[in-house]
Amino acid sequence: MVERLRHALGEEAAETLMSAYLPPGGWGEVATKADLAELRAEMGALRADIQGQLVDVRATVVRENRTLLFGLIGVFTAYGAALVAAVRLH
Repeated sequence: MVERLRHALGEEAAETLMSAYLPPGGWGEVATKADLAELRAEMGALRADIQGQLVDVRATVVRENRTLLFGLIGVFTAYGAALVAAVRLH
């Protein structure tokens, strides 16, 4: 295509026209469909990994909350029993 432009417009006009249509970083900086497909696959794998980690975090939070809840129930039960004992002894 460049050769046809050079022949039809001349060297300088062809180079000016082609440079106007080149990306600023050159063609090496342009993403191809294959690049985008690879990125999409990597992002999908990353998303799946993050979702798996999120499931693990949620399970840990639920487990820790359950442990804290049962611990608090035990503490309040002990305080209640001590209060009842104190009132009976008084």
